[in-house]
Amino acid sequence: DSSFAKDGDNLILRFNVYGSEVIQTPTVLIEDQEILPNESGGYWEAVYLVGLNDNGSADFLIAFKDRAGNLGDNVSGPLLSQNQISLDNDDPYLTKVIIVSDNDNSSSLARVGDNLTLTFKSSESLQRPFVNLGGIPGNATSVSGSLSDWEVVVGVTDNMTSMQNVSILIPVMDLAGNRINDITTADNTSVLVDQDAPVISNLSLVTSNSNDSFAKAGDNLT
Repeated sequence: DSSFAKDGDNLILRFNVYGSEVIQTPTVLIEDQEILPNESGGYWEAVYLVGLNDNGSADFLIAFKDRAGNLGDNVSGPLLSQNQISLDNDDPYLTKVIIVSDNDNSSSLARVGDNLTLTFKSSESLQRPFVNLGGIPGNATSVSGSLSDWEVVVGVTDNMTSMQNVSILIPVMDLAGNRINDITTADNTSVLVDQDAPVISNLSLVTSNSNDSFAKAGDNLT
C-alpha cells in the first residue's frame, strides 16, 4: 500500500524547481534526517530508509537557493494536497475474538445444519483476513465497512470431527504489512461439534415383586 511504510521500506521524495531554474544542491530532511539528494533529468530525488522507530506521518523539509544565492521558501510536508504516507511499525493485535453457533439449544454446540459465526476486532485497520474456521478457508467480511471489525460465517459439515471444538486460524496483517502470529483461540468462547446420536446404555428393568420375572398391582417397576 503506497500510503504506508514500515521498517525496510524506502521513502522517495522527488521534486523539481518552478520554471526549471537551476539551483544549488538543496538541503533535504526526511524524518529529521539529512539526506543528500541526487539530480537527474530536471528532478531532484532523496531516498530515506524507514527504520523500526519510525511511526506517524512521514515528514520532510526542503531548503534551497539558486546559483546566485537567492533563498527559496522552504517546503515542508506532509502536504494536505497530496496523499500522506503513514509510517507504521506497530504490530496489530486482536481485542476480541468470539465464536458462536446458531444451534437451537446452545450457542456452544453445533451439528450439521447449524452455522458458525466468528467475529473479531483488531487494534487497527487490517488487510482482508483469509480465515480458516473448522477446516473451511474463506475471506472474512468487514462489519459495517470497518477494517477493524470482521466476521466469518460457515456451515457445519460432515467433515468436521465430532466431539471436538471448532478450530480457528486467523492470520492478521495491517495495511502496512505488519503481522502477528496466527490466532487460534477465542475469548472465553468455543463451539463443540456433536454429530453423534445419543445412545442409551446399561438398560435394565426390575420389579419389586419377590419373583423378579413378575409384577402385580402394588409392585414397582424400575
